[in-house]
Amino acid sequence: MDVWEERFTVKLADVDGFNKLKPSALFGFFQQATALHGDDLGIGVRKVAESGQGWMLSRFSVELKRRPAMSEKLTLKTWPRGFKRLFAIRDYLITDESGANVAEGRSGWLVIDLKKRRPLREESLCLKLPLNSDMPDMVPDGLAALTAIDGAQMVCEKTPGYSDGDYNGHVNNVRYIEWLQDIVFLEAPEDGAGFDVLRIDINYINEIIPGEKALLYKTSVGDSDFVEARRLCDSQCVFRASLLRKA
Repeated sequence: MDVWEERFTVKLADVDGFNKLKPSALFGFFQQATALHGDDLGIGVRKVAESGQGWMLSRFSVELKRRPAMSEKLTLKTWPRGFKRLFAIRDYLITDESGANVAEGRSGWLVIDLKKRRPLREESLCLKLPLNSDMPDMVPDGLAALTAIDGAQMVCEKTPGYSDGDYNGHVNNVRYIEWLQDIVFLEAPEDGAGFDVLRIDINYINEIIPGEKALLYKTSVGDSDFVEARRLCDSQCVFRASLLRKA
């Protein structure tokens, strides 16, 4: 099917101490739906690997309209949108039981040559993606390149462990959202107000594997927080992210 749809219920582990959906849980929903739909379309991780190619998540933008509570029932839809330059675009929409939009997302993926570790252009790919031109654009201004943070202060050091690794052997993309929220949400007031309507943009730049140390840097401008992680061994940027509090 060109558009994947699944229904789920927000679980206890998905919410924080304010009974509001954690951003990392939201990204986890997106990740699982992407994997399931990829397999259904015949373009999943194992299938493309047969041709020496692999998926690499590069950028993600999400508009969170509100943070649902435990036991709420939600519907997730996701669909590919073809290619834009080197990026394979995938959109996401989560709605509640009333049909109201809860979250909208757009991700940008690179298809790489597994041996050379280099991105491939669309004409070199072993796969074809449905365009879904009749589906709405989610976060049409998303997937911008985030620039290096000026004047950021180092706030903590992370050493990912076994539990942080994923199928590819490096730290999973959802873990970076956990790092982001661990830093930013410490500033939330007792009722969590002001952190209900959010825009998150993240660029995944270099991988880091369990056991490697990363230094995390942060700066804030108005209602926006910027976080950057750098590998300790070579100072290479691992990811850059911005979180905008919109209400």
